[in-house]
Amino acid sequence: MLRTVNGTTHESYRDACLALGQLEDDNIHRQTLQEACISQSPQQLRNLFAILLTQICPSNPTELWEEFCIEMSGDYAHQTDVTEEAAKNMALINLEDIIVSIDGTSLENHSLPVPTRQADERNDKEYSRETNYSCEDQEHIADANFQNLTPQQSVIYIDFTQKIQNGQSGLCFLDAPGGCGETFFIETILASQRAKGSIAIATASTGLAATLLPGGRTVHSTFKVPLNIINSETPSCSIKKGTALSRVLQDASVLIVDEATLLHRKVIEAFDTTLKDIRSSSEVMGILLTLLCGDFRQILPVIRQGTRANIVDACLKSSSLWRLVQQYRLTTNMRVALQADERAKMFANKLLRLGNGETDTVQSPDYVSLLNFGKLAENIDILLDRIYPQIHSNYETWLMQKAILAPHNDSVDQINKLLAEKLPTQTHTYTAINSVVDEEQAVQFPVEFLNSIEVSGLPPHVLDLKCGMPVILLRSIKPPELMNGTRCIIHNCNRHFVEVVIAAGIYSGQHHSIPRIPLRPSDTMFPFQFERKQFPLRPCFAMTINKAQGQTLKVIGLDLRQRIIAHGMLYVALSRTGKEDSITTLSSQGLARNVVYTEVL
Repeated sequence: MLRTVNGTTHESYRDACLALGQLEDDNIHRQTLQEACISQSPQQLRNLFAILLTQICPSNPTELWEEFCIEMSGDYAHQTDVTEEAAKNMALINLEDIIVSIDGTSLENHSLPVPTRQADERNDKEYSRETNYSCEDQEHIADANFQNLTPQQSVIYIDFTQKIQNGQSGLCFLDAPGGCGETFFIETILASQRAKGSIAIATASTGLAATLLPGGRTVHSTFKVPLNIINSETPSCSIKKGTALSRVLQDASVLIVDEATLLHRKVIEAFDTTLKDIRSSSEVMGILLTLLCGDFRQILPVIRQGTRANIVDACLKSSSLWRLVQQYRLTTNMRVALQADERAKMFANKLLRLGNGETDTVQSPDYVSLLNFGKLAENIDILLDRIYPQIHSNYETWLMQKAILAPHNDSVDQINKLLAEKLPTQTHTYTAINSVVDEEQAVQFPVEFLNSIEVSGLPPHVLDLKCGMPVILLRSIKPPELMNGTRCIIHNCNRHFVEVVIAAGIYSGQHHSIPRIPLRPSDTMFPFQFERKQFPLRPCFAMTINKAQGQTLKVIGLDLRQRIIAHGMLYVALSRTGKEDSITTLSSQGLARNVVYTEVL
């Protein structure tokens, strides 16, 4: 019967839909927390509740808190000499701290009891996050890292830290091709400043790059960058004076932005405007020494249906600030220097020539032969078998070491589907709830049509997950751990939430619970707005080349059956590993298009 769900026959079709999670109802949030109470720790419950509060906004959060406060405060209640009320207050403090880190709001904004704190403790949370590092530990890290810097890195490190010590301001850019130790260099800078008790802000343009930096967060979550900033004539960030975040920016000694070449120039210009206002200075970046890091050979800002001129105009080098930039260059490949591998050195040089557009072309002005960049596969089955051999028996061991990359989402979806079918674990199917934002358009755009929409940045309407499956997070829901681009492994599939284990970066191994959340497409390709309530996850045996930027892998497969269309895409794909014998490529006639905009190099 249609009214039967998991063996229970409901009185109405509406009740059956509620049981399936197909209708919006506060009872869904209650069921989610009830289900989580069975297997999750109090800390995990608070994290889950914070995500529900910030991403979904339940209609009666106070009622949910009162029902589950005992479970959420259980870890505090077991401490010696802690009363039940004190435990609840401590749980509320932790819950509010999590919410502040997600969206900057307080429990009061969510109609929940305000915890008793020491004076100004709430306002200092964002500030203490940047100052609570152990100076002794950071000094040890800085000293150890300094000993392992290459001579070239050491010269730049000494010059840049001298600027900080002398209180100099300015805008610097570190040009660092893949393998030159850019992340290691940034870690050393951060540790050297935090060892002195100074505030060093670490940001990155992507969630993945941010998770690789100690204390790293995405640029958009740190600076509250407006979504429509590209259309703004006078770009600025949504940070008010007097807030905890403004205090952090005011007292910081250095700002580092990794993968800055992916950012639209207006984002950097918004930083400049905002910092000038917060730090009450008319000098560039408000006299905050800023280090932008990246590689202009890699993918540039993504402009939907943008021409070459549009993309170049969006590039950082087209900004009026670029003339003020002092440039540093890293050219020594750390992988080669540490391993003394002559073949790796030759491969690194070939990659640089490819990124500079200097590789000999064949058959067409911008097509290159892939014979010098690893092995070739004759068909898709051979490619899958080479990258994921015997996936049915060793599916939990390869996630952090291997990936298949493709330029377009439809190729990625096809590969993910083929490999998911080979996993021996049970399939759990989750169906989304889709609706138009403007109810008056519901007749024009029926649910059946919304269900059929597949768009980049959104999970599919029907999402099939398996335990042991690699997935990628599509939204930043709990920074700095759970950010857009974070790769995870499915640990447990429940009806109302999915438990994942972070598989990359400094938070690797952490368990988190992810509920369904409402998602809207970030682009404006549709003549209407619609919302999809689904788990913000996609399988990622394969991923787009854009998503892979910033990752280091031991083995990669490239599906280049579809044409590369963007600057630096082939360079990014081939440079995810340091050895050419770790690459297997599927392409027509062993050729690939190499798009290079030489004017930005």
